[in-house]
This record gives sequence, structure tokens and C-alpha cells, in this order.
Amino acid sequence: MADVTPLEPQGRLAQVIAVNATALTVGRLLSAGLGIVSVGITSRYLGLDAYATLVTVTIFTAMLTPLVEMGVWTIGARELAKRPDEAKRLMGSMFTIGIALQLLTATVGLALAYVLYTGPDRALERESIAILMLVPLPIAAVAAPAGAYLVAAQRGYAVALATIVASVAMTLILVVTVVLDLGFTAVLIANVAQSITFAVVVLACTLPRIRFRPSWELQLCRQLLVWAMPLGVVAVLTSLYWRIDVILLSIVGSQQAVGIYGLAYKVVDTLYVLPSLVMVTLLPEFARLAENPGRRDELVRKALKVMQVAVVPLLVFTVAFAAEIVTFAGGEAFEGAVPVLRILMLGVAVGFLRAVFTEPLIAINRQVWLMYATGALLAINVALNLALIPALGARGAAYAFAASEAVALVLVLVLFRRIGVIPRPHRLSRVLLAGCAMGTVALLKLIPLVDSTGPVAVTLVIGSLSIAVYVTCLYALGAMPREVHSTLIAPVLARLRARSSTG
Repeated sequence: MADVTPLEPQGRLAQVIAVNATALTVGRLLSAGLGIVSVGITSRYLGLDAYATLVTVTIFTAMLTPLVEMGVWTIGARELAKRPDEAKRLMGSMFTIGIALQLLTATVGLALAYVLYTGPDRALERESIAILMLVPLPIAAVAAPAGAYLVAAQRGYAVALATIVASVAMTLILVVTVVLDLGFTAVLIANVAQSITFAVVVLACTLPRIRFRPSWELQLCRQLLVWAMPLGVVAVLTSLYWRIDVILLSIVGSQQAVGIYGLAYKVVDTLYVLPSLVMVTLLPEFARLAENPGRRDELVRKALKVMQVAVVPLLVFTVAFAAEIVTFAGGEAFEGAVPVLRILMLGVAVGFLRAVFTEPLIAINRQVWLMYATGALLAINVALNLALIPALGARGAAYAFAASEAVALVLVLVLFRRIGVIPRPHRLSRVLLAGCAMGTVALLKLIPLVDSTGPVAVTLVIGSLSIAVYVTCLYALGAMPREVHSTLIAPVLARLRARSSTG
């Protein structure tokens, strides 16, 4: 079994959640920034065709990642939050399950690679998938349960640190690869290094408290799997839903379409998981409030407020500066990714709102509902992709994703209504007005003198100014949520004042 110290006391809920959610969000945003830099390095170094191959193999392996987890770590975090006195048993069982799932995933992945990518002309795809799946195998089995422990203990900042360090490691290896011209395999190794570095940092943050030993308490392993299986199926279906478009493009579309779509996909991929990172910090609280629906609904209402005011500037920024982002990330060869990025971002924005209602369903054991809904959603998404890709290529896949996300939001709202009250949007007209003001400022980039300064300078300067206008308008219109002000903005302002007075 794993030797585990008791989970630490929670402290004040609002502060704990704010620290962890902020850390995870900042970590993911920094990782996203480094990811765009990495995409820019990789796409320019490999060229459109080789980059398309890289996108295919990395998306293929990422699509199978939920098989490694099968929902066990989410359920494990929930149970650790509810039963901290049984942490030893739970961690040991999760470790045992992790070893078995790692071996299963590697076997399934390699078998699928040889089925989908047959023939001598697809040998590079098969070999690349084998490297990506087998090299990180030994360490991944312990990293996932360690991450579950950190989530249950409200130490999300450790996960954020691991995310940033892993992204830095990957970027540095890519730079060395380009400087020394080490080729396609070295680019693959950089991707593997990211996974390994993340696992190492997560373990370093938990090993003072945990010593991993497999548990043969098969009854508990079986119970965790039974609880997790519906959620695991949801995760697998969701992963297929989010990534199947790239796989379909690689099979029935053109290599150029894969490269163009892959660039836009890589930009929004990190953003797509941001809301789940924020909401997972609330999972322990939703689990504790399973018998208190009124308080749970209040927590959902506050989460929707925060998500709503966060998604508007993210959407406006990405749509307004899509051309600059694509130019920075891929160069002129990937110009066709601009409209694809904008369409995908519409779907991502809807996904932010959907995430608010997913974690409460998991916390009260309604994974089966999500499983059926996600299965239906995957079928809709595949049908749309098959209908639109032949005619529209990369844009067709993007339209299929955005439409599927709209359907997904409706489905999740229907499910949540069965267990709680759907909150009203937070001062919707005022938030949208602030977003319009932000968009108007972003149009300054069209001024010839401004546009001539280059995509990076335009995005940083005009983008920062537009975000500042958005925040200012929220305050001026009385639309800034109290939760955001008190837990995020007010402490920063207080520190700035303190430093100013000290100076």
C-alpha cells in the first residue's frame, strides 16, 4: 500500500479554491503560451506535410489517454475528499489499477495503429505512435494517482507547477533539435519528455507524503473501477469526440487539411481543458455537499459567474487576433488555419459553460447519465464530420465541432436540471457590452501604422489594452462578479498598494 499522511485541513473554502483554480489556470495559460511557441518552432522546422504527420500521431496517442485513467483518478480524488482516513487503502488501490490500465492502453494503441495506418507509406505513423506510447509507460502509472491525491488535498498549485516545468522542458528540447537539426525523431522525443517531466514533478510534490506500493485489496480495486467505469467511458468518448476529427481528416481528408486543422487545434487544445481544471478544484466540495443541494446549486451559480466573465474576453481575443496567432505559430504556409481557429474557438467558448454543470453530476454519482449523453454526442460529431469534411476540409471539421458543442451544452443542461436549479446568466447584457467594447479596441490593429509593427507586438499591445478595457467596463457597468474581485483582483491591488506605500 501507499504510506500517506492525512490530507491537510481545507482552510477557508473561497481562498483555497481561488488559489488552486488560479494556479491551475495560470499554469495552463503559461503552458498554452509555450505550446504556441513550440508549435511555431515545430511547424516551421518540419514543414506542412511532416507537421501533419506529427499532429496525427500526437492526437492519436492523446485520444487514448483516457484509457490510462478510466475515471479512476477523478473518483479517487472524490473518495479521498470524503474518506481521508482511508487514504492509504485508496492510494494503494489506485496504483494497482494504474499499472493494469497502462499495459492495456499500450496494447490497444499499438493494435489500432497497425489497423488504421497500414502499408509501407504509413510506417512513420506506426513507429511514432509506438515511441509516444511505450517510452513514458513506466512512470505514468504512479503520476496519475499522485495527481488525484493533490486534487483531493487542494494542492492544485503543484499540478500547475508540473505543467509549466513540463512545457519548458519540451520547448528547450525543441530549440536544441532545431539548432542541431536532429530531425523528426527528436521532435517526438520532445513530446515524450513533456509527459515524463510532468510525471516527475508531480511525484516530487507527493513523495514526501506518499510511498507507492501496489495493493492487492482486490475488493476495493473492483469498487473503484465500478464507480469509475461510467466516468471512464465518458472520458474515452469525450476524447474521441474532441480528437476524432483529426483522425478522420488523416484518413479521408488531405495531408494539407490535417496540417492546417492541426495548427488551429493545437492553439485551442490547451484552452479547451481550462474550465475542467477550474471545476475539478470544486469536485471535493461538490462531493461533500452531495446531501446539501441548496448549497451545491449556490456553488454552481458562482462558478457560472466566473466562467461567463472569463470566456467572453478569451473568445473576443482569439477571434480578433486569430490571424496574428496563426502567423506567429505557423507562418504564411498555414494561413488557411485562421478561419478554422475562429470556428473552433466558438465551440471552445460553449465548452467553458458546459463544464460548469459536469462536475456536480460526477460528484453525486451521475456518471451513467453523462456516459449515454456523450455517446450520443460522439455519434452526432462523427456524422457531421463525415458529411462536412469531404466538401469543406478543415473548415468542415471545425463546423462539426462547434455545432456538436452547442448540442452538448443543451444535453448537459437537461441532465443537470434533474438534480438542481439551472442558474440565470450573470448580468448577460452588461457582460456582452463589455465584450463589445473589448472587440472595438481590438479593431485598432487594423490601423496601418499599428499593423506594420508585426503580429507579436500587435497582439501583446492591442490585446492587453483590449483586455484592460474589458475589465474596466465590467467594473463600470457593475458586472464584475464579487467572487472574482474579492478572491483574485482585490488581493493583487492590496499588494500593489502596499508596495507603493513601502516604496
